[in-house]
Amino acid sequence: MTDAPEKPYRGNRRFLWLAIGVIVVIAAYTAGWFYIGGQLEAQTLARIERLKASGRIAACDKPEARGFPFRMGLFCDRVAWEDTARGITVEAGALRSAAQVYAPTQIISEVDGPANVSVPGLPPMVLDWTLLHASARLSQPLPQVASMEATSLTVKDAAAAELASAGNAQAHMRTNAGDLDIAASLTGLKVSPALAEGRTLPDLDGVADITIADGAAWLLTRDRSLRNRSGTLRDVTVTANGETGLRLTGPWSVDGEGRVTGDFTLVIREPAKLAAILKELSPGDSRAIDQALTAVTLAGGMETATLPLKVRDGLASIAFVKLGALPALP
Repeated sequence: MTDAPEKPYRGNRRFLWLAIGVIVVIAAYTAGWFYIGGQLEAQTLARIERLKASGRIAACDKPEARGFPFRMGLFCDRVAWEDTARGITVEAGALRSAAQVYAPTQIISEVDGPANVSVPGLPPMVLDWTLLHASARLSQPLPQVASMEATSLTVKDAAAAELASAGNAQAHMRTNAGDLDIAASLTGLKVSPALAEGRTLPDLDGVADITIADGAAWLLTRDRSLRNRSGTLRDVTVTANGETGLRLTGPWSVDGEGRVTGDFTLVIREPAKLAAILKELSPGDSRAIDQALTAVTLAGGMETATLPLKVRDGLASIAFVKLGALPALP
């Protein structure tokens, strides 16, 4: 009889301690989140300062950590990048990035357009898009996976004249047992006649899927030369007007002088339609194009021609027909 009144009291005390524990955990988590967020902002500014010593300039206006309570990401009002040694400058709009607190190495981000781009050898350009987003799975010394996608991409000159546009553009990269896999695609690419010497090009789609052997180590160096490198073209395809196109696959290598060697398979879809497009673009070469079409269809077929393309020290040939020399790669 005397113990009964103490049971509610003990239950209330346990609940009180549980509530206090929850409050302490929430307070500690909140303090930790904002501390790490402050470190993210500070380290961003510090890294920007360190880049200046290497001749590269980066900008992240008003860096701010956001996403509390379950995410953390860096937001900037404006981003910019300049490589003074190479003469490359890129300036774009706001950056928004985020990672879940339970998966901090998986990062997603978005960048607002337009972007002003300056590259040596080309006039200043303005790139814009409906959506540009990227993702990466971070690891050391390189990300395991990185991807970027842009929709409704346009390229204009300084006078706002459209030079090119694409419905979708993607680029993907992953490290794979020391090799580097690179994939990219363009859909609905339209090129202005101003970039094609007044010619009207067909709508183009493109896909590339390439492996560079030991590419992870190559990517860590600042030397982007492909000389003394090798790899595989798993798929390089260009399609015109959705009807005809070329597909190239096979192993390749580049020697110390930039000369390509490879054993490729060339697939031509609808050779006659491709020849018609080429003759429209270059009427003066119509006879040579017709001769090539005849040879291709005899050797490979009418609807889909499959041909062995060999390249030896930069010299390309199909069967016994020499196609000429490829330019040396830098």
